[in-house]
Amino acid sequence: MKYTMSELANKSEVSARTIRYWISEQLIPSPKGSGHGAFYTDEHLEAICRVKKMKDEGVTLAAIKNMDGCPDAQTFPTKRLSHVSPFPGVDLLIDDEVSPHYRRIFIQAVTNAARSLQTDKQGVKK
Repeated sequence: MKYTMSELANKSEVSARTIRYWISEQLIPSPKGSGHGAFYTDEHLEAICRVKKMKDEGVTLAAIKNMDGCPDAQTFPTKRLSHVSPFPGVDLLIDDEVSPHYRRIFIQAVTNAARSLQTDKQGVKK
């Protein structure tokens, strides 16, 4: 099937700006044709979905770019990440393979560091 940029963005739920950026970074193939005659295919849609899935799983664009080609999402070894907000304004992504003991130590250290940085208007620690 052939898609315009707008149709591809709508179908993939990724903005046209992001798609153009991923093309410029060679994460997905360039369009077929050129200029106003450029179009995208299901191959483009699948590549966008793979990159989007990997990003959603915490893989950086640099890591995706360094892979040989763009692997199928099913064969890519993904990490399970947990989102933790130990303190207002602090968000962490922690690999689920980290033991609960070290997870607690890390979260406590980050929380303590965030608390130590909080100051009132006179510069006195709260």
